[in-house]
Amino acid sequence: MGSNVSSTSCERKEAKARATPRAYRRCNAHRWTDTPPAESEVATDSCNFKNSNEDQSNMTIEIIRPNTNRVISFHSCSSWREYFQASKHSDKLIVIFFSASWCGFCRYMEPIVDDLATEYTDIEFHKNDIDKLFEISREFQVTVMPTFIFIKRGKEVDKVIGTNHQEIRTKIEKHRASLIH
Repeated sequence: MGSNVSSTSCERKEAKARATPRAYRRCNAHRWTDTPPAESEVATDSCNFKNSNEDQSNMTIEIIRPNTNRVISFHSCSSWREYFQASKHSDKLIVIFFSASWCGFCRYMEPIVDDLATEYTDIEFHKNDIDKLFEISREFQVTVMPTFIFIKRGKEVDKVIGTNHQEIRTKIEKHRASLIH
């Protein structure tokens, strides 16, 4: 990005776009030539920044990346239980993200969880809405959202409550390492 852009947020998003495989960038202040894929195939992030060469008018940058959502959502207790029973025979680490549509902190964590799921392809990520799967959240004793439960062979091995994504990453690395070695 140009040196006249005064927002570290946009610079981080552009750096993220460059680091993301097959990422496309588009900006109405800078005319990048990358051609984005069809809109149905992408997820976008955007932010506003001020460009000192453009009379401090707001500009928008969009980072367009392939829609690689790997987070699985369950919509019924029976489908979750069926899946969970089958997962007890697998060595795969499972991260369950308990959230609610009305929870602002949960909405904040959604893109972070999506990024983690894209980064850690050997781990299964699940999103369970407590309003739809209340019985399941009660079984896991979820009382605060967001809550992240880490499961191996059908047993809870760790838990993170809140939005500390670095702690989530640390626990993923910890439990993932025991699977790799």
